[in-house]
Amino acid sequence: MMKKIILATTNQNKINELKEALYKAQINTVSQKNFKINNVFESAPTFIENALIKARNASKLGFPALADDSGLIIKALNGKPGVYSSRFCGELSTDRNNIEKVLQKMSKYNTSERHAKLYCVLAYVRFFNDPTPIIIESSLDGLISTFISKSTYGFGYDSIFFLPKQKKMLSELTLKEKIKISHRGKAIKKMINKLIKN
Repeated sequence: MMKKIILATTNQNKINELKEALYKAQINTVSQKNFKINNVFESAPTFIENALIKARNASKLGFPALADDSGLIIKALNGKPGVYSSRFCGELSTDRNNIEKVLQKMSKYNTSERHAKLYCVLAYVRFFNDPTPIIIESSLDGLISTFISKSTYGFGYDSIFFLPKQKKMLSELTLKEKIKISHRGKAIKKMINKLIKN
């Protein structure tokens, strides 16, 4: 079994998605919550840089670390909320507030203008000053809905992210179904292949 990897997040939903795939690949992981590592401020303007900030912060204990930075990119809003997806409403940000802000900003756009993507970067560092981190990017295309789904699965913007092919909201998929097609799920599969090769 591979050396233990710290998951550089305290977001339990992300931990669940990452662990589901990594466990099947026999990759031993533990959340940074178990080590009482505090979240670090995401000060960079790009997903890749923010993922690296988080991975390096978690690796200070001497273990390899894997970090995720992901968000919603809406074409009609010039890429917003982007890297600010989890804090779109500033200090008042919650999933619900962020969703309502997106719906309000998208209210004047018709279906053909509601294209969006969920984007994910995974960054893996072997140690704090690792000069050759492994970076994986992936995305999922969809549409911003005009309403919030009542389904209980998912988190973040899943309840307003419509999948035309499946004719469902992302939040209507179970965890196993979501991992097969989601931005994070696809990124995890690519990362697993890289980790096994390395």
